[in-house]
Order: sequence, then C-alpha cells, then structure tokens
Amino acid sequence: MSAIQEMVKALAALPEEQRRTMMAARLELFAEMSEAERRRSMAEMIDAMMGLPEEERRRLLRTRLEILAGFPEDKRMRLLQTHMAILQEKGPTAVQQEMSLIHTLINELSPTARAFVQKLMAQMGPSHP
Repeated sequence: MSAIQEMVKALAALPEEQRRTMMAARLELFAEMSEAERRRSMAEMIDAMMGLPEEERRRLLRTRLEILAGFPEDKRMRLLQTHMAILQEKGPTAVQQEMSLIHTLINELSPTARAFVQKLMAQMGPSHP
C-alpha cells in the first residue's frame, strides 16, 4: 500500500471533526497549487479513495462535500473542475460511481451542502442521478 493509500485509509477512519480538519487543510493546499500539480496530487487521492470499501468512500465524500460547500466560490470551482476532469479521464464508470454515491448520501448532508450539491448536479444535467 502506498503512502497516499495509507493516508486516505487513515483519514476515513478518523472521527468526523478530525477528518474535517485534516481534509480541509489538504483541500486548501490543493486549491493553491498550479493546475498541473493539483491534478497530479488530486488524482493520487482519488485513486486511493476508489480503492476503499464503499462505506469509507461515503464517509470521505460526505466530509469533502461539506467542506467544499463552505469554501469561497472561486476556490470551490477550481477544485471541482479538477476533480471532474480527473474522473472523466478515468471514464464514465468512475463518474457514475461517484454520482451514485453522492445520490445515496445527499440526505445526510447539512442544508448548505445539500443545496450546493443539488445545484451542482442540476448544472451537470439529467444524465446524473
């Protein structure tokens, strides 16, 4: 298991507050990177997340969405655009898996995060759950 995989697995096992603090710091770092560096770093994290059991992926995804909902629009969009570009490079199955997972946890999100996700999914069009 790579260091990134170990870190992502450990992150998924943390209590919510610790996970939120650590993930927010990581997302802040990603947002400040150049596009190429952000894409490489985020791709490593996404690959590591995809290797986790579904419940751990849900936990991480839920935390990430809550954090992104609180970020300023420009920072949030920078991260989302990179994230979606990486998923699209991985193919339609990767995109569909993430969208399906989001759909299963949307009711667990705070009202702010839920509104953000619903707006995002509406912008993506009817092909997503």
